[in-house]
Amino acid sequence: AASAADARRQAADDKKEAAASAAQARRQEAEEKKEAAAEAKRQQAAQKQAVGDKENNVVKALDKSTSKGTFSLFGLIGNNQSDDSSPVPAVRPQKRQVRATKSPRGVPTLERWKQNRNGSIAGTIKGSSSFEDGELVTTSSIINDAVGGTVVQTASGSRYFLEGEGQGQPKLFKGLGGDSASSAKPSSVDNTAQEKKAKAEKAKQEAVAKRAALAEATRQKAEEKKAAASAVAEARRQAAEDKKEAAASAAEARRQAAEDKKAAASKTQQVDKSKKSLESAKPGATIGLFNFGGENERSEQPKPATRAAPKKTIPVKSKAPPKRAPRGVPSLVNWRKNRDESITGFISGSPNFDEGERVTTSPISGGSIEGGQVVRTSSGSKYFLV
Repeated sequence: AASAADARRQAADDKKEAAASAAQARRQEAEEKKEAAAEAKRQQAAQKQAVGDKENNVVKALDKSTSKGTFSLFGLIGNNQSDDSSPVPAVRPQKRQVRATKSPRGVPTLERWKQNRNGSIAGTIKGSSSFEDGELVTTSSIINDAVGGTVVQTASGSRYFLEGEGQGQPKLFKGLGGDSASSAKPSSVDNTAQEKKAKAEKAKQEAVAKRAALAEATRQKAEEKKAAASAVAEARRQAAEDKKEAAASAAEARRQAAEDKKAAASKTQQVDKSKKSLESAKPGATIGLFNFGGENERSEQPKPATRAAPKKTIPVKSKAPPKRAPRGVPSLVNWRKNRDESITGFISGSPNFDEGERVTTSPISGGSIEGGQVVRTSSGSKYFLV
């Protein structure tokens, strides 16, 4: 009953642990899905914002162009080939740039910036409504010199404050269409989105691996507990069987001892009765001496003494009393011969056994197995048969 209760309790614990693991896995998966959806939504909003900024830049560039001049769409429509028939746009006169320690109000700042060969500026941005602080961006081509501590303006009209000292590039042929805004490196919005997507995918894979490892550990622990419970149950069953066998052996030994004691008492009574009959017999009477010496295991009631007819009476010589055991030779009383030529009886005069203890000798190899004789076993032991 205790083993069954332990097994049920173990099964309940394993079921509870499995349910907790499954709930943890579902919660982790829901969080990952929620995070992935939020990231996708943010990336979509950033892409829409970037497209809107580009459209606004094109509109601003068109508004700034004069009806008399010719406006070049290099970089605004994605065509890098120049038209030889179009007149070269006039270079705008640049104003003197004044250095400052901080950006003007409403102008985003570029940190750790670098001017590219096409005249664009690459750096990390802050203070912009279109990008997150610290995000890496690349502007379109600027129309003035890239000097740290000054505000630069792109061909589309966007303004940026260059913080610190950057790595400038000589602006040869600026404004002549040699390098257009479209040849600049694309914004890092896509790169950042891809990196975040890769990180999310990696986190998802790690979460899946972690859940698998947790499930495997839980399964292994459940198997170990099950094996331990099975071993305990087997040990208890074996102990119960051993106890049952020991009890059965003890009961059999007690039964055998009782039978042997009863048989010995019956044989002793028969011998005593035979002796009394012999002593009380009158001269000339016939006395039954069957089993008197205890040679046969089966006992029969002695036949009553019968008187012979007076005329046919034949004198019977009295049998000589049994010899006594030689000095140092133990005696066996109420003995019987076994099938393997060994003898079982009650011993006396032995230094190795208690008086009256029931013993069984090894097979007899010498001597006549009859009362009043000394027999010798195959191991050399001697016994006197009473």
